[in-house]
Amino acid sequence: MYLVVAFGRRMPRLLRFLPLRADMITRLNSKEAYDLLYAQDDMLDQYLSPGRLSFYEEVANHCSEVLVTTYPVSTVRVVDLGCGTGHLLFYLWKCLGRSPHVEFWGVDHAPAAIERGKELMPQAKLIIGDIYNTNLYSNYFDLVLCTETLEHLQFPERAVKEMDRICRPCGKTVITVPDGAKDKWAGHVNFWTESDLWEFLKPFGVREILPLDNEMVFGAVLSKDREVI
Repeated sequence: MYLVVAFGRRMPRLLRFLPLRADMITRLNSKEAYDLLYAQDDMLDQYLSPGRLSFYEEVANHCSEVLVTTYPVSTVRVVDLGCGTGHLLFYLWKCLGRSPHVEFWGVDHAPAAIERGKELMPQAKLIIGDIYNTNLYSNYFDLVLCTETLEHLQFPERAVKEMDRICRPCGKTVITVPDGAKDKWAGHVNFWTESDLWEFLKPFGVREILPLDNEMVFGAVLSKDREVI
């Protein structure tokens, strides 16, 4: 398949006739591009590389510690904004021993991603939605996840405000972004150093920033144990 099939005149002239590759598609940074990526088996196999899946497992391990420490016996609700194929939720479900006491939700703007996610995590509630306006309940989720998404957004603060809105008082939000001092990828529009990220997330109750993925990624833990914005 060639790019002209999916995008026609909206694509740069040179790219219209090149064979499809996952890195080329994601660099376009659009809903249409990601929908195409998730719909094509060969490109999705490229995208879900062993390194990416290992990263999801690493994040899931950290998130399971947050949940077990904060809610050792309670039934909890978890949502992943920008959930893609649902692999992060899947690994978190496994880390938690496939517990029936965790309610999993996911939101993504690409319909093909949600279809993939439903195959992987049929027990989760996965919906097509807008990260700036999810239409989810306010103060509802014990853990809000958003991994490798904010660096793609034109209005990242709006997205974090939405995460804060749906996170319940005393709940946690976990956000990951690439280390902006090392990240040179052309598909990203935001590049945060560790100090930049602290400053950006300070109004939202950032408590910790951890190095992940061999120190290529920052993992920020936010706590809503403050007055609701």
